[in-house]
Amino acid sequence: MILTTKRQLPNVNNEKIRQLNSILTSTEDNIRNVQQNFESFKQTTSGVEKFRDNTSRSALQRNKDDRYSIDDSRQSLLSNETEKFKHEISKKTTRKSSSNRGSNDSMISSKHESIVQEIGHSRHGQRLQEIEREILRHREEQQRKLTIIQQEDEDQFSQARATSNKKAYQLSLQNTKGQLDEDEINKNLLTQQSPTTLLNCTKSIRESVSQYTNQLIRNEMVHEKEIQKADELSSLLNRRRRTAEHDQLHLENEYLIKQQTMLSKSTTFNEMLNFKKELEKNERNREEHFDQIQSLVKTCDEKDKLLSRTLFELKEVAENCDTFERQNTKLQYDLTLALEKLEEMTEEAERFAKESLNSQKQLADTEQKREEFHIQAQETNKQWQARVKKFEKDIERYKLDSTQMLEKNEELIKEINTFKSQELNLREQITKLETDLNLAHTNYNQLEEHFTRNENDHRVIRSSQESDIATFKETAYELEKQLSIQRQCLLKTDKEKQNLQHLLQEEINHRNNLDSKLKQSEQDNEKLNASQSQLQQQMIALENERTSLLQKIKELEFERDSLTKEKTQHLSLENDYEEIKRKLEITKVDYTHGMKALQMDYENKIEIFELQLSDETSRVAILQRHEIEYKNEIERLQEKAAKYEDESTRAHCIIEILSREINDKSRLIDELESKINRLTVETTDQRNQILKRESDYQNSLHLIYNEIVYCSECLSNDSNEPFTIVESGTTPRDEIEVWLSKFKAHLTWLKQEIEIRQEQENKIRQDLANALLDCDADRKYFASELAKREVLINELRSSHQIFERETLNNTIEYQQSSLPEDERYPIDDRYRQFQIMIDSVKRELHTAKVQLST
Repeated sequence: MILTTKRQLPNVNNEKIRQLNSILTSTEDNIRNVQQNFESFKQTTSGVEKFRDNTSRSALQRNKDDRYSIDDSRQSLLSNETEKFKHEISKKTTRKSSSNRGSNDSMISSKHESIVQEIGHSRHGQRLQEIEREILRHREEQQRKLTIIQQEDEDQFSQARATSNKKAYQLSLQNTKGQLDEDEINKNLLTQQSPTTLLNCTKSIRESVSQYTNQLIRNEMVHEKEIQKADELSSLLNRRRRTAEHDQLHLENEYLIKQQTMLSKSTTFNEMLNFKKELEKNERNREEHFDQIQSLVKTCDEKDKLLSRTLFELKEVAENCDTFERQNTKLQYDLTLALEKLEEMTEEAERFAKESLNSQKQLADTEQKREEFHIQAQETNKQWQARVKKFEKDIERYKLDSTQMLEKNEELIKEINTFKSQELNLREQITKLETDLNLAHTNYNQLEEHFTRNENDHRVIRSSQESDIATFKETAYELEKQLSIQRQCLLKTDKEKQNLQHLLQEEINHRNNLDSKLKQSEQDNEKLNASQSQLQQQMIALENERTSLLQKIKELEFERDSLTKEKTQHLSLENDYEEIKRKLEITKVDYTHGMKALQMDYENKIEIFELQLSDETSRVAILQRHEIEYKNEIERLQEKAAKYEDESTRAHCIIEILSREINDKSRLIDELESKINRLTVETTDQRNQILKRESDYQNSLHLIYNEIVYCSECLSNDSNEPFTIVESGTTPRDEIEVWLSKFKAHLTWLKQEIEIRQEQENKIRQDLANALLDCDADRKYFASELAKREVLINELRSSHQIFERETLNNTIEYQQSSLPEDERYPIDDRYRQFQIMIDSVKRELHTAKVQLST
């Protein structure tokens, strides 16, 4: 009997596989997020470059134009207004001179000055109102334009964002399709690859991950510095914003005051328009700068978010690596448990082999006993044949004596009946023995079939175990090559495998011996069948002899009828013999059921014959003597039959015991087969799980490689030095090395691109710093200009006070030089209007001062 041990694989739960799949999907999502962040970083860098160009151009134009625009516009406006005002004054003076030639020179001069002042004040008031209205209109128009522009910008931004999202989704779909095609191609390639190349791949990937983590840590440091700078810039921008708003209000108020003062000093409306245009330009430039600064702040915030996301994703990658290591340790522990279970299974197999040997020994003993019974049956048959021959001789001796022959016939009939009963019993026993032997033979055949099935199953299991062991070795070498303890465990397993192979060879030899023994037992069974056929032939011969005896009995009956005197008695005897013949034929069919009835009939008939043959005393005495002799022989035969029955009962008991043992062992075999089937199912499940894990690892590696290739392609489209790979014709052995070289080349190129992008960021930051310095210079220039304007405002105030004093003096002189009421009334009206206008101007100046102070 052969039993092969089966390696029990570790019971890996489905939850572990789900965790590995979730970790791989999270790593894929993280890599995709890094790609998206990198694309957004490119967009921000392009926006910063545009802003740098715009700021440089606007700063140059502003520094050149703004310094001279205000003075030129101011001078041109003043010159135009003074010329117009002088021309109007000359016209008025000519008219007044023609009407008032006869008045005094002092009155003419005073009137001339008062008229000039009234006209100027009236024109100044109208122009100030018009200027204020136009300023309000321009402000409303600017606000409307700004709202419209903002809405248009928002619409354009949303449309651009939607288009970019569509393009991104389309690209992602195309990339996924390409990745699926590449994965199907790479699966076949990776199945042919060796474990050493996969280990090198994993090492290179880990090194690249460590390099990326170091780079991201550096980027974090730089990012923190940038955040600090951005905070400082935001604080400065807020301050500048507040100062700019305050300066804007202050400038507007000062502008109104200056315009009023300049109008009081014969300024014109053209100067106001030009100054308004300059203010609009300055406001536009300021708004553009403010928008650009806000965009820069947004880009900085987005960069901060991107860096935080990348750091978080790298942390997740590190956690995933830790989880992989933990799972590797768990798998090693499961391997040790599986080896322990293997040892237990080998011990159980050895026990089962010993039990099978014992059962074979018991079968051999039963076969020997069966042979002994067969020999005894042959001896009994020979004895019966000898006795039958003796009976035939006795019949020949006593043919002459009819009466003696009748008695002998009766005795022979009784003996024949006993012989038949004994033959029936023997036949039943032989049939039972045959059925038992057939059952034993069938059980033995079933055991052979089970053993053959077990051999095939064990061969399959052995092949599956070898493949599973190879897969486990690959995973162990891939995941933890550095552990020497695991190598020792693997060496132990190899030694155990060799021992198991030796045991299997021994079991195979033992099975061959058992096959030879089985062949011998089959030959013995054939011999037994031949002996059984011989016994059947002997039984047929005995039946033929019995029929011949019956024929002889008939002849004797005819002779007796001729000898006897009473024909009626002979006829009755013939009828009785015919009935006996019929009953004998019926007994052939019924066997056991009819034997008792026949015996009773024969006893009754014997009594009738004794009553009829009471006259023949002499013959009866002789027959009694013969009966005594035959009885002694029958007793001897009965004793032998009893002995044979005892031996047959013992044989039945032994056969029952053996059948029970065979049934118990068949149950054990069924249990072991069920265990083997369970182990095969578990091994197949674990093998499928291991294959799934290998496929998942390979898919993750190829996904990482494809995403790195996609990143390099995206970066190469925007970079000055695009990434190129020289494809060379390689053999399938060198495909792994080529793949690794490509992977390393992609990583080195990405590293160089990151350094170049960092240099570009540093340049952009330097440009921003320069732009901020330019803004500081502009702020200082505007502050100096505002100081100059404040000086001019103070001068205008002093001149206004002097002008008021002169007006008071003139009024006093005018009152002293009393004029007629007709001339005084219009002059008083004009003077009142002038005073009202001056009061309104003072109020406006006061409100402007209050606004400036707030």
